[in-house]
Amino acid sequence: LLTVNYKTPLKVITANPVPYRSLHPYKVLTSPYFMQNEDPDKHFISGYKGHVPRVQFLLGSSYPTITNCALIEFNQMGNKSKCLTGNSVSEGETLPRIRHIYPSEMGMMPQYTGHIPGHKYQFGHTFGHLTHDALGMSTIKKQAMD
Repeated sequence: LLTVNYKTPLKVITANPVPYRSLHPYKVLTSPYFMQNEDPDKHFISGYKGHVPRVQFLLGSSYPTITNCALIEFNQMGNKSKCLTGNSVSEGETLPRIRHIYPSEMGMMPQYTGHIPGHKYQFGHTFGHLTHDALGMSTIKKQAMD
């Protein structure tokens, strides 16, 4: 094997060494969401695995360029929504009642393919009967009805 013998500690070359100053000093960066749109650092670094809003609509550039454009577009959309939300409801005012399109006490809508709580071990009845008040009754209460 090749061996190298270093003599430690190293010898001092100059009496007054000049401190190193980086050409690009470290900057404390804020989140890209809160940076100004003109800031050149308003982007995510390549390899970032988190969600970047509005990036799915942009293609054909480097990742920092795409995320910069997406963040600027997202901020512009946020500014528009702030203008729209200026109309607030006063304290004494009541909101209109929300109308239900499909009554919840009649069971699930036909052709519904999503999750129905407590439906896993239920069988022998129609879909409407098994899903009647799916959110209100427990499986034991449903079995006791039969």
